[in-house]
Amino acid sequence: MPFLKSCILDEADCCAVHRMTLEGICGGYACTLPDLIAFLKCTLLAVHFNPEKLTSLAENALAYLKKNEFLLEEPLGDTDVKRYKPSNLGNATYHSSFTDPEAKLVNSELQRAREGLVLVDELHMCYLVTPLFDLAPPNWNHFYNKVWTGVKLEQKKIALKLGISDAFLISKCGGFVTKDGARDRVACRLYHALALLDLTHEVSLQEVSTRFGMTRATLEGLMQNSAAFAGSMVQFCKHAGFWDLEALLSCYLKRLNFGVKPELIPLTDINGVGRSRARALWEAGYRSVKAISMANAADLQRSVKYLGPYPAASANMIIRSATEVLRQQAEKLRQEAEALLTGFP
Repeated sequence: MPFLKSCILDEADCCAVHRMTLEGICGGYACTLPDLIAFLKCTLLAVHFNPEKLTSLAENALAYLKKNEFLLEEPLGDTDVKRYKPSNLGNATYHSSFTDPEAKLVNSELQRAREGLVLVDELHMCYLVTPLFDLAPPNWNHFYNKVWTGVKLEQKKIALKLGISDAFLISKCGGFVTKDGARDRVACRLYHALALLDLTHEVSLQEVSTRFGMTRATLEGLMQNSAAFAGSMVQFCKHAGFWDLEALLSCYLKRLNFGVKPELIPLTDINGVGRSRARALWEAGYRSVKAISMANAADLQRSVKYLGPYPAASANMIIRSATEVLRQQAEKLRQEAEALLTGFP
């Protein structure tokens, strides 16, 4: 049987210990240096390191987190002991599950967005929910010749605000290499954001695949990863105090999961209703969950396409599911009303 060791042993002087320290403080397990040392002694690190090394790890982690504004320090009563509590950035990092380097990058990205978010087109919002990490670089010639030439003027203005211009893309086609790769990463993220924008506007996977030179599997993975990233971003904004961006980003979660326009989001709550069926229901005049729940199965079957090989069974299932969604929504509202009225005469 192999020797059991701590999963963060190889990173014991950096990111993993910083994350564990932050979780210990944000989770309420420790608030002082002695508390943190006692916390570390309950982990497998205590098997590999002596008490002096654990103390050094704890001190270095606290110093790093304080320096980078993840933690705030205050005196504990009249003693010389320092008490640590999470800052807004620390809380946001803890609840979003980003690592500390990722959190710093996300925080700076969101700060810039708050100062200059462009809403004349959805591209900037799509850019924000496109993952910052693990994106494959585009074929620059394909990007410029097949994608960029079809980008709208408003979208090019957004790209220019992000630092991406026609001249830059032309230089990349010619093999230009940037010093630190920062603009390359922005352009790569913009490329994937443009693909994501098409997907959330119900352009077919085949069309997007052809336009962007990505496989269907890559595009499906992009949507899934973007939904997960957007969820983490929403949690980050919520605990960082970015209420404005939290509200905007929250609207994109279901759109990313189903690849639909905003008007179809309520219909996707119905079991068995995805992107194609939601659009078919909408075009047939069934534009709310209530309208579907009150529909006649035979009428729904005649007027809606894409009900599969067993349209009668599918129609009945959709109506039953819509009724259940309404029942759950009504129950939730009833409970909220009871909570508000508790204590009133």
